[in-house]
Amino acid sequence: MRLLVPDAGHLSQVMAQSTGPAFILGAVAGFTSILLGRMTNVLDRIRSLNEIAEDDTARAHLKSDIPQAAQEAAESSGLGWSCDRHHEKEPPPTGKGGG
Repeated sequence: MRLLVPDAGHLSQVMAQSTGPAFILGAVAGFTSILLGRMTNVLDRIRSLNEIAEDDTARAHLKSDIPQAAQEAAESSGLGWSCDRHHEKEPPPTGKGGG
């Protein structure tokens, strides 16, 4: 059985071909980290708003922010299409027909 020993040119080619995917993977990891951080902040805000007592008149009006915060969480997670608020809107026109 014969072992192949790579030369410097072959090693250089392998390294050059592997750097592109490595940078893309790093960018995706960074973007995912940013999105998860944003979603964590929004979910923490929703939790704190849900903890407001109904008889707390000074802060009860803040509970009206919960639907907006839920929409932000859905959009930042990439699930904006599944949010209930989205389904209340009329679908965009298709461009077909006479309307």
